Formats: sequence, structure tokens, C-alpha cells
Amino acid sequence: MDANALAEGAALPLFAQGAGLVVLCLILLYSLSKCHSPSARFLIIVIWARFVLSAFHNLTFVKILPGLSINSISSVAVVAIGLVIIKRRSLFNIMTIAILPYLVVLAVSAVVNNLLVSSIDDIIKIMYLIIIVSHVHEIVIFEDYKKFSNYVLLSFSPLIVYQLISIVLGVKKAGESDGSVSYIGGYNHEAAFSVGLMGMIVAAALGEGIPTIKRIGVLILGIIGILLANYRTTILASSPIIIFMLGSAVISTLPRHLRGIFLMSGGISAVLLLSAAISTSDRLADLPAAVELVASGISSPDTITGEQKKLLSGRLYLWSEYIYQWRISDSVHQLFGFGPGSWEKYFPIYAHNTFVNGIFELGILGLICLFVIFLSAALIGLSTYRSYTIKLLLAQLSFFILNLSTMPMWQIEGLIAFALILGWSVAHFSARKYIEAALSRERVLASSKRPQ
Repeated sequence: MDANALAEGAALPLFAQGAGLVVLCLILLYSLSKCHSPSARFLIIVIWARFVLSAFHNLTFVKILPGLSINSISSVAVVAIGLVIIKRRSLFNIMTIAILPYLVVLAVSAVVNNLLVSSIDDIIKIMYLIIIVSHVHEIVIFEDYKKFSNYVLLSFSPLIVYQLISIVLGVKKAGESDGSVSYIGGYNHEAAFSVGLMGMIVAAALGEGIPTIKRIGVLILGIIGILLANYRTTILASSPIIIFMLGSAVISTLPRHLRGIFLMSGGISAVLLLSAAISTSDRLADLPAAVELVASGISSPDTITGEQKKLLSGRLYLWSEYIYQWRISDSVHQLFGFGPGSWEKYFPIYAHNTFVNGIFELGILGLICLFVIFLSAALIGLSTYRSYTIKLLLAQLSFFILNLSTMPMWQIEGLIAFALILGWSVAHFSARKYIEAALSRERVLASSKRPQ
């Protein structure tokens, strides 16, 4: 590791952080001057503030109250303020109803395992998710959603600004043992940073009224940023929505008779490029072997060979340890898990898989509730207008893939990305119902005016 390489948790120099913050404050003020609706302003501030606070993690991660850091306090404030200003019509949406069982199981697991106090942070995170989903629903249905779509993109500017500064200063973080490095703007970890950029990509893909050039520009910025962050999980997970959006942009410029040919050749090219990337990249070369091991069924940890332990940076071996520990537990732990955050008592490393961690900490009930959330989102996405369904489902697929090899629902950055996906999904589901109801009223009105 060279002298400029960042150790785990190191931040940018204070002068660079300060200079970046001045620029970012101006960007925030500009965004707020363009959006005047309460929920839009609320979300723009919330997203912007999270990425700024995370850039100052050497200060904001420090606990200043018992069990609470500045970041934790900000999350509590978001939930409290969000609940005060949200309209009841948007809070009690169908997606909130799908998330609530998971929240209940989380709380019950905490009580059963006598971890309620230490689980408050996890409970707040799920409430944070519900709040963001509800406010996106409010904006898309009842406010100026096109302005929000355009200016919420600027809320992700801290990621771009601080990454650019780290490149200019030559400040980087050492990656894994393969000698690779990550430019993450002095953030604490490349996972949270790259997931934040994925949120920006989702916002660009799903937002309405965004000019095509601007949308593609943001997508390209996100792609470059994730590549520089060098976190392969997010690179792979983002590919479905990225390929679709870039392909759609090209297709829209082609004559109709050439679109089918482009779709076929583009699909084949995407498969070939992905295969080439997997076979030539040291960081992706172990994927085929990992898939083969998963397909054959991950056994108990002591049956996994030395070479297999190295697959996916040791993730498969790690998952087998979590699952095995859950399997040999008593019926209460199998049902409710070992409690939120309990992994630290049993393992030195977190699970790097939302579903593996879910069954260990929240038991089979928690795992079922997790799948209910993802399945509900997919069904809701299928019930939206056809022109929007594919985008929603691919965004959901990207986030689902992300959960298979890291834990974005454990991070506020990941919850923001997920909340935008869920919020736009349920909003377009509701919008269809509103439009159909309006058309029905118009038909009834027109019928009543006809001469008898």
C-alpha cells in the first residue's frame, strides 16, 4: 500500500472536506429554490444530508450520547420530522403494509432475545425506509413530481464532489488482497459509497420529466463512479437497470424497423461482454465456481475445501457458518432468530448477504417477511403501466442482486436506494388506480348528461 492509500475509515483532509461542503451547500440551496413542495424539499435535504454526514464519518460516527452517534440522531430526526409532515393518505400505502410485518418480527425477535434496547437502531432504519417510501408516494401522486425527479439528482452530488476531490488529491483506499484500490471520496467504506451511487442511478432511471441527455449523463457519472469505487457487487447488481436505460436511450433515436435488430444484437453483446468481464477479471473470475457450489448446496463449514473458502472473497464459507449456526439452534431461535445485531456475538465478519443475515438474526419468520417485501414490490411493479413496468422490475432486480452479496438494507445509503424504488413502484400503482377512478367518474358523468 502506498503513502496515499487510505486505511479503513480514513477521511479526506479537513480543508478538502470544507471546500467541498461550501460547493455542496450552494447546490442544495439551488435545488431547494427550484422545488417548493414540502415532501420534495424534505427528501432533497434528507438525502443530501446523509451523504454529507457520511463524508465526515470521523466525526459523525462517534457516539456522543449513549448508543447514539450524530448519524444515528439524524436518522431519528428524519423519522420524527417525516412522520409529522407526511399526509395520512400516503403513509398508509400498500408498500408500507408489506413492510410492517418485517418491522413487527424485528421487534419481537429483539424482545425474545432480550436485545430491545440495542435493536432500536435497526427499528429506526425500517421506519426510515417507510418514511422515504411514503414521501416519494406523496410527491408522485400529489406534488410536482417532475421537478422533484430533476432536482433530487443533485442530492447525490456529495458522492460525486468528494470522489472527484479524492482523485485530484490522489487519495485512495486499498481494496482487497489483490492490490486494487478504491476512490471513494474519503468515505468509510466502498460498499456504502457505491450503493449511494446506485441510488443516484435509480433516481435517474425512474424519475419522470428528466431530459434524455441529463438522464444519460447522470447514468454515465454513476457508472464511472461505481467503477472507481471498485466494489464488484454493486457493479454487477446495477447492470440490469443500466443496460436497459442506455439501450432505451439508443433505441429511441432509431427508426422503428431497426429497433428489433438493435435489441437482439445488443442483448447478445451484453451477454458476451459480461462473460468476457467475468473470465478476464481477477475479481470476477471466481463467479462460475461460486455458482456451481451454490447449485450443489452449501454444506456445513467443515465440508468446504480450502480453495472453496476463498470464493467470492470468502463469502460462501461465511454464509455456510451463519446457516449452520441457525440450523443447529433450538426451535425458538429457528423461528425468531438470535436477534437484531446478534451476529457480532458469534462471528467476526457480517454476513454480506441480507437473506443469510435475515434468517440468522430474525429466523424463518424474518426471512419470510423479507421475501414478502420483495415479492410485494414485484407484484406492484407488474400492476403499473406497461411503459413503466420494465424499468421498475429491473430496478428491483438490481437491488435484489445487491442483497445477495452485501447488505444494503443494513445501510442508510442502501435504504435510500430501496425506498426510491419502492416509493416510485407504489406511487405508479396508486396513480393507475387514481387515473382509472377519474376515468370512471368521467364516464358516469357523461352518461348522466345524455338525454333520456
